[in-house]
Amino acid sequence: MSKENNDALTDAFNADAYWATTNSNVEQQLADLLEEARKYSVDPFVRSICGQLFDHPQPETLVGWQAELLIEAVSELVYCARSQQESHS
Repeated sequence: MSKENNDALTDAFNADAYWATTNSNVEQQLADLLEEARKYSVDPFVRSICGQLFDHPQPETLVGWQAELLIEAVSELVYCARSQQESHS
């Protein structure tokens, strides 16, 4: 694997990808993440993970620590989907 690919893989597994990019509150960060999930067609997976964690598939209703937990749980998925789509462009 080339150095570029190793760096991309390392970045993909940093949940800080979303925490470091914005100064907005956690609910806004979740809204942004959900928008990206829809854009990159991983929204069904995000909703499924929300259902597993909170017994409902409505991540847009989460606030506070629940929103933070979901962001931590799905940010790598969304980041990887974005990276895959961008690499094919």
